[in-house]
Amino acid sequence: MYNINLTQPFGPTILECTCPDKVLKELNSIVDSTHQESIPNLLDRDFEVVYFTEEQVNDSGFTSFIGEVIPEYLKTWNVESANVQYEPASFSELYVDVWANRYFKGHYTPPHDHKGNVSGITLLMIPEESDWYDLHGLEFIWNNEHHRPSQEVGKTFMFPNSLLHWVNKTKTVSERRTLSFNLKVIPGDIHRPT
Repeated sequence: MYNINLTQPFGPTILECTCPDKVLKELNSIVDSTHQESIPNLLDRDFEVVYFTEEQVNDSGFTSFIGEVIPEYLKTWNVESANVQYEPASFSELYVDVWANRYFKGHYTPPHDHKGNVSGITLLMIPEESDWYDLHGLEFIWNNEHHRPSQEVGKTFMFPNSLLHWVNKTKTVSERRTLSFNLKVIPGDIHRPT
C-alpha cells in the first residue's frame, strides 16, 4: 500500500501520496517520445501540453495506482469504497482526461478549477536547481486561504475538482513536468447522518 497522507489545510481534504518510480519512468518516457504538431493554448498558456490516451495511462501502470489510492481519498467524502462506481466519460470509464504540462522558465498556470469531480496532479520532473519558491510552486486556494505544499518527484495530490489552484511562474531554466488528471466518480453508497 502507498503512504497516504490526508491533509485539511482549510475546507477540502487534499490527499498526498507517492507514485511508484516504475510508473513515473513510463509516464516520462511517453512524454519524451510524443511530438505535438500544434500546442493547445489552454488557460492562455503558450507551452507544451501532452495528452495521454487511455491505453497509455493503463499500460504505464498509472490506472492501477490511482485505482488503489482513490478509495482512501473517497473515505473523506464518507463514501463506502466498496461501492465506488465510475461514470463513463469521453476519455474512459475512469478518467475524463489526462495530460502532462511541460514548464520552463517563466511558464505558469493561472488560478483555475477542473471538470470531473476528483482532480489530481503528479510531479513527474523537478529541476535539481529548484529553490524553495519552485519547490512550492503549486498553490491551492480556498476562501482566500492559501496552501503551498512541498513538492518532490512522484508526489501525487488528489482534491475536489472545484478547488482553485495554480502554478507560480517557474524560475528554473530546466523543465518542471507535471501530470494532471480528472476523474468522474459516482459514489454508490453515501453515508448520511441520521
